[in-house]
Amino acid sequence: MIAAIMIAAALLCAAMSGTAIALSAPSAGDEGEQVLATSRTSIGAIRLGPAPTEISLGDDALAKVAQWTGRAGASQRLYLVLDEVRARQQPGILFEVYVDATKGGAPHLDAAHLVGHISLFELRYPLLSFDVTERLKALVAREGPGGKLVVTIKPSTGGADLSARRELRLELEQADVTIDRVRLVAQ
Repeated sequence: MIAAIMIAAALLCAAMSGTAIALSAPSAGDEGEQVLATSRTSIGAIRLGPAPTEISLGDDALAKVAQWTGRAGASQRLYLVLDEVRARQQPGILFEVYVDATKGGAPHLDAAHLVGHISLFELRYPLLSFDVTERLKALVAREGPGGKLVVTIKPSTGGADLSARRELRLELEQADVTIDRVRLVAQ
């Protein structure tokens, strides 16, 4: 019951702020699903901590998005999918999720690149997804198909510096938030 109330509150906040909190995702293996890009890591799960975490989706991801845009039907969508999001304990903080194209520089972490938030009401989500269709179409139109597509996930601190908030930084580190894989999926 408490979880349902927390989810309803999160959805209300998301609707009022104009951003999405992902609570479900396209099912793996859905008919018509095409994986355009996947995170690659040799160190296992992607760890989220007090600093922004940058996740590369590959050097050719924007080119694949540009190709997909040229042949996609009006009802087809692009989803940023986070597989196996887990935490040892609730981190007590939201995470902001951004997408950007980089050509050697740092990704932009502003409202134009924000695609949603992760809120760990539960300690495990098999899949979380964000509809990034319009965001990525605009990014390709602005940047072209070159550059690297980067997903950045950072704690939502309301502008506060986590280095100055030791107790929150410690709580976040103890939560041990991980993501197995990040994918860009066309459906």
